[in-house]
Amino acid sequence: MKKRNFTPLAKLSPSPILSSFDLSPVVRVPAQTTPGNAPQDEGLDSDVFLSRFVEMSFHAAHVESSRTLPAPQLSALQRNIAAALDATPDDVTVDRWGMSPRLRSIHCWGRCRGESIFARTLIRDPYLLSPPVTTPWDDTMPFSSRPAEEQIQVEWNTLQDVRRITGTDHIADPLGKSLSHRTIVLRDVKGEIVDEMVKRRKWFDSKAAAVSALLEAGAWLRSLHDRSASKSLRLSLYPLLQAFRERVSGGRALRPNEQRALRTLELTEMELGDTEFSVPAALSHGDFTLANLRWHEGERRVFVADFENVVSANICQDLLSLISDLRSQLLNPIIPKDLILSLEKAFWEGYGPVAKPVLAYVNGVASARVFYHHLPMALTRRKRRGGMAKAAASVYQAFLQSLMMARCTEGL
Repeated sequence: MKKRNFTPLAKLSPSPILSSFDLSPVVRVPAQTTPGNAPQDEGLDSDVFLSRFVEMSFHAAHVESSRTLPAPQLSALQRNIAAALDATPDDVTVDRWGMSPRLRSIHCWGRCRGESIFARTLIRDPYLLSPPVTTPWDDTMPFSSRPAEEQIQVEWNTLQDVRRITGTDHIADPLGKSLSHRTIVLRDVKGEIVDEMVKRRKWFDSKAAAVSALLEAGAWLRSLHDRSASKSLRLSLYPLLQAFRERVSGGRALRPNEQRALRTLELTEMELGDTEFSVPAALSHGDFTLANLRWHEGERRVFVADFENVVSANICQDLLSLISDLRSQLLNPIIPKDLILSLEKAFWEGYGPVAKPVLAYVNGVASARVFYHHLPMALTRRKRRGGMAKAAASVYQAFLQSLMMARCTEGL
């Protein structure tokens, strides 16, 4: 089996935070594996440690019968969590674990002293920060980074700041952190990931809950923006339009999805009347997507996760993230369009009114982003998997793509 590449670490210490609900394969730990009988891994080379985690994560994604976490790795995770909670490893039980999508951290779910917990341990040092997506084909923007210990402190401070600004009803309680173990621990939020509710459940069962979740998510985001608003910025449609036009002038023929994206942006330009307009600046969540929303049915409220990318920015960044994520679901012919329309309507009802240029910009760029970003990314991922996934992607591209692209704009 081909191994995934990874960057060697200078040092790996025990470390978790609420970073993302969109996780790679989750592995359940057998109940009989406990700290008491787990072999110690003192002196375990950090590169070997990471390599084993990456290989296990990759293997578990394909082999159902191998979902077992070896004792040395389990012991290390327990020590990380214990350090963050000022507890002992014997106090910690790890039930499930998973690698983050970009293999930057390990996520764990379990218990400590009777408390359900979620923990995130950084395994990359320095820790790579995700750059904002700006224009199509923009591969010149470098990834920034910061030391892993500093990243833990930044996330911890940010979490406290956002809870102070918006209140604590929609954010999991922070329980502890350890800089040396590069770990943050939060109280585990029991509930359903909204992304899963939209994609993988019977929609007649989950539609009402999903609508409620989006309504509350919109209201929460508006409170974050309004209570942290600082000034106004000038936002321009020009960089996006220029990226496409330079592509054409350079002799590069646009693919059908790129042609659709360019046409959508040109219509948006006509609606705006000008490519530049004023937009409020405030704290931006940075990754406000369905995967970072969790609905608690019993409490009838939504919880927001992943605060590693919070930054001061124009409010369109969060609005675009959510609306483009919703509309990208329309690329799936199985997901009912009326469901997505209902969810988008609920979000805007929760968020409240915005200026006409802001709404036009978000509508246009969100749809264009589905065409130039979400669609090619989904097809590329499936083709790389090979086998039936690759064949299905080819069939989709040949027979369904044009119909689904039309579905993503009609009536929106």
